[in-house]
Amino acid sequence: MHHTLVIYAGGTIGMAPGPDGLAPNEELESNLRHALASHEQMADFDFLSLRPLIDSSDATPSDWQRLADTISQHRDYQSYIVLHGTDTMAFSAAALSYMFAGSDKAIVFTGSQVPLLLPENDAVDNFIGALRSRDAGYSGVGLYFGGELLPANRCHKASSRDFHAFVNDNGKGQAPNKAFQYTGSISQEQHESVGIIYFYPGISAQAIRQSLATDKLKLVLLLSFGAGNIPAADAALVNELESAKARGICLFNISQCRHGGVQQDCYATGSILSRCGVRHAGDINLEAAFAKAHILLAQGLEGETLGDAMCENLAGEIRSE
Repeated sequence: MHHTLVIYAGGTIGMAPGPDGLAPNEELESNLRHALASHEQMADFDFLSLRPLIDSSDATPSDWQRLADTISQHRDYQSYIVLHGTDTMAFSAAALSYMFAGSDKAIVFTGSQVPLLLPENDAVDNFIGALRSRDAGYSGVGLYFGGELLPANRCHKASSRDFHAFVNDNGKGQAPNKAFQYTGSISQEQHESVGIIYFYPGISAQAIRQSLATDKLKLVLLLSFGAGNIPAADAALVNELESAKARGICLFNISQCRHGGVQQDCYATGSILSRCGVRHAGDINLEAAFAKAHILLAQGLEGETLGDAMCENLAGEIRSE
């Protein structure tokens, strides 16, 4: 069995200055090997660039499938380092944590805030750190950044500039009670099936109605206040949520707070969501929930069955329910 495959998906780490700003550079492999000249023992890896490369701001759920397919097509490797842009890295890493749940192989995402070819970059340290996590016997899907190896489905990007860009606010998730096996495939048509509603002071029933208007919606993530609360005094707004639920749309509550999670029945303004049939799963974060929704839809789940599965701990993405 081969040792490590480095997959360059795209992102800042491999970019170089150009006339219009930073742009992808085709020499990333040779530049990485040169940067590791004083760490020869770490240069034991094969290298593969996706074609076309993914700008992480343009990444879609179909790109998660492309990454997973690439790994599956090169299954002779024991470990994989995925070089990915930072903007949506946490989404992609979370998705692969479900796709490869229970795997004994190491799949570690990393990237950088500053390109490898620029001085005072974080690219070398992040790449070496990802390789060291491989050498330490890590298995599963993780995200290495700023000196930390984080659970892929428990972290998010917290800074657009700092080298410690990714954080895990809620600690390690619980081990799943049963093994989850991904057998689906995410299609382009599925992209419009998952929506997000961000609650803000003064949000109107009309805004909610417009967000729920598309016929393709199967699941909507509700980003609520605090412990899982919404403007419950607005009866028209609540009616829009009830109407969506009656049409078979799965509604799933996530706190806007990055630490703590949802306790939906703690306040009256949250418990009304329980009466509307809105589901929740404790401290799961946005990235993990969004990826999970697409994974489960690709498995063919809908309606109440989808809601039940969203509440299950599939890959350590939940600590408390």
